[in-house]
Amino acid sequence: MKNRIELDFNGKKLLFHFGLGFMGSLLENLKCSIDELQSKLESNPFKIIPQLMHTSYVYGFERQGKDVELTWFLFLDFLDENGGVMSGNVNLFLEAFKNSMTKDVPTTPNKIPTKGKAQASLKK
Repeated sequence: MKNRIELDFNGKKLLFHFGLGFMGSLLENLKCSIDELQSKLESNPFKIIPQLMHTSYVYGFERQGKDVELTWFLFLDFLDENGGVMSGNVNLFLEAFKNSMTKDVPTTPNKIPTKGKAQASLKK
């Protein structure tokens, strides 16, 4: 399972982690439920997207027991200098985040037929 992505910001590579630990930290930091996350993203992407990314970035350092290189404000400045929340790297991050949330989630097939009539049975 790929639960991380490395992005190159003008020669500086940053590693972002996903998974259970990251999601727990994220929801705790945002003080919201997983159901509320989407509405928070829609209402203020300029705050929530950097928080998503920074939490993911920090989680990678915590996993290794290392000090974080880019603190919150340095990370915001770095993100601003590299295109802000509309940059290609942010889009790549959001796609990887979305995939980490939906990958391996079982789907329930629709049990109600949606096309045509049921065929008549010739058996009595």
